[in-house]
Amino acid sequence: MNDFSPRKRTPSLEKSPRINTQQVFSGKWLKLNLAEYLDQNNSSSSTYEYIERTTKKRDFDGVYVVGILKFPISKKPSKLILEANFRPPIDKYVLEFPAGMIEMEDDCLGGAVRELKEETGYTPSKILEIVKNEGMLQVSPTLCIDPWKSNDCELMIIVEVDGDDEVNKDVKQDLEATEHIIVHLVDLTPNLWRDVMTLSKEKDYVIVSKLYSFITGLTLGRRLIS
Repeated sequence: MNDFSPRKRTPSLEKSPRINTQQVFSGKWLKLNLAEYLDQNNSSSSTYEYIERTTKKRDFDGVYVVGILKFPISKKPSKLILEANFRPPIDKYVLEFPAGMIEMEDDCLGGAVRELKEETGYTPSKILEIVKNEGMLQVSPTLCIDPWKSNDCELMIIVEVDGDDEVNKDVKQDLEATEHIIVHLVDLTPNLWRDVMTLSKEKDYVIVSKLYSFITGLTLGRRLIS
């Protein structure tokens, strides 16, 4: 069999040492740094630009919440709680999961509950294990968002919301003056992928990558896992 794969040097598993970090700009929320690294032969160096939050105090910066709205009494179809959040860098509304920064005094579960309630009005009734009966914790490991250009990291938490509970029947958002968020409830059915694509097209929303990956995983899972 012919091997058409490119011949490349196998990279070392040892990371190159960082020899210098320089801050070149700092704003209210973000700063731009230059990191200088030696190459693997320690013969020359390269400089990389990356963004860091000015508020960063630990290995994760925020949390996003996968909210499942269920109706145990009325037996209505379960729904996925999504939001369209206006994002100035792309000047568009982005369809995404509720999310927010975690302050030092918050634990991650408390922060997730707070962000969901503030942005959507819904109060969780239960924190779900990520993988049931396999020892998975309620909180994901630290997840990189875009490690090629920033050290921004977050946690994922999955919650269940009781839609029949009085606290969730007439919900109201508690948004900051700078936040522009529209809540969408999408039926959790085999048509989820189609419905989200239709919603994004009709409203001219951009879909955040983690939401697209989540929905694609659900869709493929029905076909690939039996």
